[in-house]
Amino acid sequence: MKWLLEEKAIACSLAAILLLLGLVNLVSSKNTTELVENANQVQLTYNVLGTLTDFYAAMSVAESGRRGYIFSGREEELSRHQTAVQEMEVELSELQQYAVLNGVQQQRLQQLEQLTRQRMVLFEQSIELYQRDRSLEAMQTQHAITDRSVQIREQIQSLLTEIKNTENQQLQDSLKQAQQNIQYRSTIERTGILLIVVVACGVVWVFYWGQRRRQQFQELEKTLAQEQELSNLKLRLFSMISHEFRTPLSVILVSSQLLTEILEFKIEPSQ
Repeated sequence: MKWLLEEKAIACSLAAILLLLGLVNLVSSKNTTELVENANQVQLTYNVLGTLTDFYAAMSVAESGRRGYIFSGREEELSRHQTAVQEMEVELSELQQYAVLNGVQQQRLQQLEQLTRQRMVLFEQSIELYQRDRSLEAMQTQHAITDRSVQIREQIQSLLTEIKNTENQQLQDSLKQAQQNIQYRSTIERTGILLIVVVACGVVWVFYWGQRRRQQFQELEKTLAQEQELSNLKLRLFSMISHEFRTPLSVILVSSQLLTEILEFKIEPSQ
């Protein structure tokens, strides 16, 4: 019966080990999925920040090319301006494709696009005015266009700063969450391994305890058998001794009775 209990204990321990392995694997798999999602979030955030940086750089080049063309009339500056404007269009298009941006960020992007379109219109007006009219009055208009362009640039810079700050905060949150997930996974795996080791040690202890109990039981059975055999030998010896002494005692008793009768017979005549 004890062996059956030991078998049940070992079977339950093995089942517990398999269950722990399954739980650790499940938690690790879920944690790995979260880590992948965090990594994707971090990568997308880096892409957004990089695109914003490229957009601002292209906008600065476009402004520099416009001014260079107006001041010098060189076609290289005009070409540089036009190339930068095309890059701004590309960067804006990429920003609109990022689904990671929340509602507030999307609104900021819409404002950014509107302001950028306004500034591009000012760029075109300035260049067309330079190509059409270079009079003093036209130069005053150029200054007005430049002032308005600078105002829009400051608004764009403010929006870019807000977008970058929000994305940087999300980046920090994602990195922090990833670190927490790594620590959580490490804790779960260590705890699972520790529990598995404890259960395995328990199985070994139960098996050793069962073997020890069986040895003790066998030794007890052997001792009882020896004691039973010794008792049987004692009984047989006592029986043999009793048999050997039974006949001499009876003879003595009979002789004693005969002697008593003879003595009584001799005494009576003399009287």
